[in-house]
Amino acid sequence: MAECPTILRKNETARRTGLSVRHLERLESAGRFPRRVRLAANSSGWIEAEVADWLRDRIAASRSVASEAPVATRPSSA
Repeated sequence: MAECPTILRKNETARRTGLSVRHLERLESAGRFPRRVRLAANSSGWIEAEVADWLRDRIAASRSVASEAPVATRPSSA
């Protein structure tokens, strides 16, 4: 039997990402953050593995941008 995924509620997701709950909701609405899972009429949360994947993708993207930036060089004195 497959292991049941861990569900993160709003405050825990905000804590793990470092983003506000409102910003998470904006990103989700724009399709730039994983969609929540509806648990009950007034309850939802994010799948922990999907949030972790999103964080890894953001880290990788920020590292690749940083590595593509030109390296500053000092002007040579003549």
